[in-house]
Amino acid sequence: MGRIFLMILVGAMLSGGGGETEAKQELEMLQGSWVLDSVESKGAHVPKDKIAKNVLVIRGDNFITMSGGKVLAEATFKIDPTKKPKWIDQVFKNKEGKVVVRPGIYELTGDKLRLAFDKERPKELTTTPESSLNITTYKREMK
Repeated sequence: MGRIFLMILVGAMLSGGGGETEAKQELEMLQGSWVLDSVESKGAHVPKDKIAKNVLVIRGDNFITMSGGKVLAEATFKIDPTKKPKWIDQVFKNKEGKVVVRPGIYELTGDKLRLAFDKERPKELTTTPESSLNITTYKREMK
């Protein structure tokens, strides 16, 4: 009986570490500069000329949104790539200095990063004419 318990305990410890390892690997792949490529809102793509030109810089667990070399916003984030879809939580201070957590989901495919944040965690990376969700797509900046 004690042996079975020990095997279950060791198995649980090993499987728990896998999520951390996966998160670290995923975080490493997110590092760098990402150029805003498209925005989907209300079930349709926003015309390119209506999209502000900005860059999302990811350093460690920090998001830095920039435009023309000027910082527009900063936040930290935490990911859980073991969820389906993958989870991302953005943490920042609002104008009153209160800490805000925006739950989101993301998809990383090669050099393309898709993000969606809302008051409650989105269920999928799609929008409808009735939804308030915006999906932003970034492409890795090539230097």
